[in-house]
Amino acid sequence: MTFQQIAAVVAAGIVAMVYLWPLLQKQDMRAVVKHGAAIGVVFRPAAAPTQLPPVAVAMRPASKSDREMVYQFYRALADVVERDDKYVTTVGKFRDIHSASLDLAFEKTDLKGKYVGLDVAINDTLVNAIGLENVALAPEKRSALVKALRGIADAAR
Repeated sequence: MTFQQIAAVVAAGIVAMVYLWPLLQKQDMRAVVKHGAAIGVVFRPAAAPTQLPPVAVAMRPASKSDREMVYQFYRALADVVERDDKYVTTVGKFRDIHSASLDLAFEKTDLKGKYVGLDVAINDTLVNAIGLENVALAPEKRSALVKALRGIADAAR
């Protein structure tokens, strides 16, 4: 998107939540906001149609037992990531552990694919916390990941 296109979108008030935008458009949007702030334009944050986190929206139709399973899984995963810094050293390693743990935890249940948008909401939450690049989990990135995992768990409940 060009600067003019983004400025037109912002002026029209059609700004979606920033984390839903592709990476290149996020960078363009940040440049627009920075440029706008430099010339005195005031941007007000767009409100989502729902104030619930995406995981909570995806888990809305879930049964109490399914909610509890997701809650316990992500709470335990957050504890493991926080505690075991010598095993979970990179983003790639975390993603491997996350996917293997999901397969093991839910292989005998019908939870996989049962709730539309849950996997996308969880992935978006994790991407916002740690990104897509396979980099080392520095302390600040690790704490952001733990916070995101606990947020997923709390939203599932």
